[in-house]
Amino acid sequence: MLVVGFLLAFSAVGGPRAAGTAPGLQLLYILPSFPPHDPASLGQRLAGTSTGAALLVAAEALLLAEPNPSGYEERAARAARVAARCARCLATPPYTLTGEDREAAREAVQGLRPLHVPEAVRPAGPGRRERALAHTGLATRTLLSRLAGLRTDRDEADTAVTAVLRAVAELGEATAGCLRSGPSPVAPYQALVEARARLSAVSAGPFPGTAPAQAFPAAVLRRHAAVLEVADAALAMGVAADLAVHGRHARVPVPPGRFWYATM
Repeated sequence: MLVVGFLLAFSAVGGPRAAGTAPGLQLLYILPSFPPHDPASLGQRLAGTSTGAALLVAAEALLLAEPNPSGYEERAARAARVAARCARCLATPPYTLTGEDREAAREAVQGLRPLHVPEAVRPAGPGRRERALAHTGLATRTLLSRLAGLRTDRDEADTAVTAVLRAVAELGEATAGCLRSGPSPVAPYQALVEARARLSAVSAGPFPGTAPAQAFPAAVLRRHAAVLEVADAALAMGVAADLAVHGRHARVPVPPGRFWYATM
């Protein structure tokens, strides 16, 4: 009785659903075991325990059923698709986000905040996949916030900036597919790494069309820095999502430091 009682009580660490059922299961185990010592009534006690457990399951499933919230993976996948749409809008004329896009980004950010995620689906465990899933949500929220505050020029078509934003959009779509049990977003991740490196090299070079060579104006450098921050958030999102879905079998290269839990 001590072992079974402890296990039933300890099962509450599995989340609120297990915590709600544990007291009933504990009582259904303890009550039929009470004295007096009467071996002849064993059948009745087992029948009562079985009937009570069946009724408890039926009550939980039918009478006291709660709406089944969408999982955190699905929330993160929807947010990644919103980020992809925002990046695509910023990479094509008129190079700006509409009010509807900004509202969708804001709602996606709020939907990933732990305060607005039901405890039953909140990634709060110590394991690699839970940590990676929480990291995915944080990186996606950061990406959406960066995109919502990004400003691009209307004459920046076919530049290193729009190349990075297109790569961010592709990685966002691939990340959403990965979170829905799809393949690792290896190719879009590498494409964004290369686009980010090109933008960084362009930003460090001379301003085109100036003689003698001059550095980029401060406003352009600030815009480049903002786009590089967008790329960094998207890369972190892709790595974390791959770790959350595939664990040790993740194929996206894991940079050192930030993803310390990947090899623990």
